[in-house]
Amino acid sequence: MHNIRKLLKRNIGKKMLLILPHPDDAAYVSGGLIQIAQKYSIKTKLICLTIGGRRILPKDNKSASKLKDIREKELEKANKFLGLDDLTLWDLEDGNLIKTKSDWLSKLNREIENSKPSLIVTFDHSGITGHPDHLVVSKVVFDLTKKFKNKPNLLLRVPDTQEINYFKDNKAINFAQRPNQKLEYSFGISLNKIKAILAHKSQIKNLLFALQILEWYLFDHQELYHLVDYKKKYPVELSFKYI
Repeated sequence: MHNIRKLLKRNIGKKMLLILPHPDDAAYVSGGLIQIAQKYSIKTKLICLTIGGRRILPKDNKSASKLKDIREKELEKANKFLGLDDLTLWDLEDGNLIKTKSDWLSKLNREIENSKPSLIVTFDHSGITGHPDHLVVSKVVFDLTKKFKNKPNLLLRVPDTQEINYFKDNKAINFAQRPNQKLEYSFGISLNKIKAILAHKSQIKNLLFALQILEWYLFDHQELYHLVDYKKKYPVELSFKYI
């Protein structure tokens, strides 16, 4: 397995684009990578496709609007610990990205073309949790990037052993990529990642879940990634069937 810092070193002063569906995803998925990238003068941008609001009934527009406001503020608070240079939120329907794909695919394609990132980060083809939004974003980003003439480095966040065990009911977990890039970081970076995750208070189910987060990240100072080889075949369609 390669040390991902070598890849970051080759991209000093360039751009990294994270494409994720929900406001709290960045902290969980790449809370360490976002912080480390800044040490290599890499400009970091997040495109978050939804603001959240799935738990609110569609007819309850006032409550939905309030929850979105809460989640946007939570992301801003979390970013005080992560340090993303740019936050871009799209107000697509949370939990329904597969059905609205035609509404955002071309927009995302233009965004990638215009920003010209040298690094793109998203979920691997298991989606880690198996959330339908995670799976469709993974597939769309993969399909888009491989069509570019000047292909960016595509980093897929791979579930680690703890995540595989926790999300064992995710049927797409069998299509998780084998990690080939490893990021290790300090306790301080881990602490900031935890603070960023906990900043999303509306998504912390209970005290037990908060303790689970501490158990995961307080002593496990690493994130695993798969750097895509565009010449290789990936079973994207197979994992996609679980949406």
